[in-house]
Amino acid sequence: STSLKKNWNWVSVYVQDATGNKVNSVLESINPNGAVVKNANVFSEYIEGIGWHSTKLTNLTGNTMYKLQMTAADTLIVEGKAYDGNAGVSLVSGWNWLPYYRSFSLSLDDAFASIEPARNDQVKGQEGYAMYNGTTWNGTLKSLQPGKGYLYMSKSNDDKRFNYPTQRNVATAALAPARRNVVERTFAPVDPSE
Repeated sequence: STSLKKNWNWVSVYVQDATGNKVNSVLESINPNGAVVKNANVFSEYIEGIGWHSTKLTNLTGNTMYKLQMTAADTLIVEGKAYDGNAGVSLVSGWNWLPYYRSFSLSLDDAFASIEPARNDQVKGQEGYAMYNGTTWNGTLKSLQPGKGYLYMSKSNDDKRFNYPTQRNVATAALAPARRNVVERTFAPVDPSE
């Protein structure tokens, strides 16, 4: 489940329901509090007595972020099989609408470890912002959260495709073998006058 506030929410769908994620089915738990749902290209609006209506946005998939306008706070509940993410996420130069389709939170370093972020890449959520300094992510946004959506500014000229790790602390775990090989030594202070 994902808590939604009144006005705009950036969301991701991380389950596949029995209908193939038809808009009316996925957003059923928030009727009539939802007003508009849109991705970067098309939208659907809620019409009392009809439901969610659009000729273009008919399914909500796990491979994009959506902006969902609410007339009142509510909780989005979608039941189904976990979205596998096999299709991956595409990044192009410029701003990208980024889903987060895992059911657990993930640090930015772990989430983006496989794409080699470019210096000054940015990721924005409704709760914070971070910029990549060439080594790590700095800012108020520390992790990606289940059910949330993000905007990602790619400074790279190359198109990229990636999948989020299927477990937590992947980047940290990858560094563990290297850290085990570090030999710790204690040195006695030296008096330069001797």
